[in-house]
Amino acid sequence: MIERVGRLHHVLSAATGQGGQDEPGADIYARLLHRRLVFLRQHINEQSANLVLAQLLFLDRADSSAEIQLIISASSGEVYAALALYDTLQQLQAPVRTGASGLVGTYGAMLLAAGSSGRRYAQANATIHLHQLLTESPAHTRDLGRHAAQLLRLRDQIVDLLARHTGQQPERIRQDMVQDPFLTPAEAVGYGLVDDILA
Repeated sequence: MIERVGRLHHVLSAATGQGGQDEPGADIYARLLHRRLVFLRQHINEQSANLVLAQLLFLDRADSSAEIQLIISASSGEVYAALALYDTLQQLQAPVRTGASGLVGTYGAMLLAAGSSGRRYAQANATIHLHQLLTESPAHTRDLGRHAAQLLRLRDQIVDLLARHTGQQPERIRQDMVQDPFLTPAEAVGYGLVDDILA
């Protein structure tokens, strides 16, 4: 935890010009953060979500009228961390431009679709993968029923959020998640996940 706070401090210090050039945080990501670019890469978990949350909130407080760009390349993740990011995106006053890069899984697709209207894009070679929710198995067999009910509730929650931002019917999204489709950028535009393709 201390290491994560220290890393965030170095990144934000470098981004605001308060840190020295020799600090570990004075790297390319800090320079991009200074230009209001935030990256969500690999696995969405509590640690990666907390870092992105802090960056988004920092940029929103610094200038709520300037656009924030969130580049998403997350093929998997933890549902609660993804929902925390979603809620934060919805609370920001600054417009958020979301972009798909590489492979983006269901949780990343939800965040991608939640960008400001007209500001959601996929890079030309991105792939959006709509899959069923992934979760850990309960430690005890007696917990299976409770965990299954929670998983269904979370699935419906994700489906409803995707439906809200894409215009698709919830039942279609449920069926698509079972079929496990990999969408091209053009298909993602047609689905309503993004507005444009960045060539």
